[in-house]
Amino acid sequence: MDKIDLMFKEAYEYLKPYWNPKDGDIIYFEYTEKDKDFWKMKYEEAGKEYEPKDGWWYVDNNIEFKNNGTDRYSNHLKKEAKAWKARQEDLQEIFRNKTGNPDPLGIMILATEWFKRRKYHDNKSIWNDMGAMWLCFVMETCYNKTWDGKSWAPLEDR
Repeated sequence: MDKIDLMFKEAYEYLKPYWNPKDGDIIYFEYTEKDKDFWKMKYEEAGKEYEPKDGWWYVDNNIEFKNNGTDRYSNHLKKEAKAWKARQEDLQEIFRNKTGNPDPLGIMILATEWFKRRKYHDNKSIWNDMGAMWLCFVMETCYNKTWDGKSWAPLEDR
């Protein structure tokens, strides 16, 4: 797992309450043997072969055997996923919800000033990924956490 994937995986418990699964979301699964058997059976019922593997997956609303309704499927994803790679717009929405700041322009100004002040020289890959930058912004401004290269540490510990 690369550094940015790890950042999102480690932030999942903070982000999970705000996640409403939708097509195109990227989630991380770690399958138990029971899970693997279940999904193999479901795909076989649909006439397809499938070998479940741990890793990042796209949420796809067009899975043939998903006939039980979106709410049930969404709840299953939220329960079983080990991480969600939130998009920039999702992170901005989390910031709005956590801070009560509804002004998109104001949020962009705050984030731009924050990006200018932060120097992640030890981890330049963060600055090459807009999602990672927004994740760092949300984690620091909403949860008082900063990325230490391995986990989200309290700001005062850095």
